[in-house]
Amino acid sequence: MDVDISNEIAVAFASAWNQHDMKAFASLFHVDAAFVNIRGVYLRGRDEIEQQHSFIHAGIYKDSTMRMVVEDSREVVPGLIVAHLASEVQGREGAKGETQRGRVPPSGGD
Repeated sequence: MDVDISNEIAVAFASAWNQHDMKAFASLFHVDAAFVNIRGVYLRGRDEIEQQHSFIHAGIYKDSTMRMVVEDSREVVPGLIVAHLASEVQGREGAKGETQRGRVPPSGGD
């Protein structure tokens, strides 16, 4: 069951990114989430995550696509799953043919 739910989350992240719907993307994070982007910029909270991702999707990531896979997943207590997701992003402006790889930290829900 853990992997099924984690796969659904991975699909939701990639789908929101690929549709450039940063409201949907941000909704996948806890309201008080912490997020460190690929450049090391620390974002705090769902609103800031949405704002910053909306900004980059209006610019250098406007034509990008993401692929995300579950590296591992387990239910640590009933109702709380810890999953590690790996992402690959292609199509960043100015990075022709380059693939950016990263990992998304676990989400704790609302």
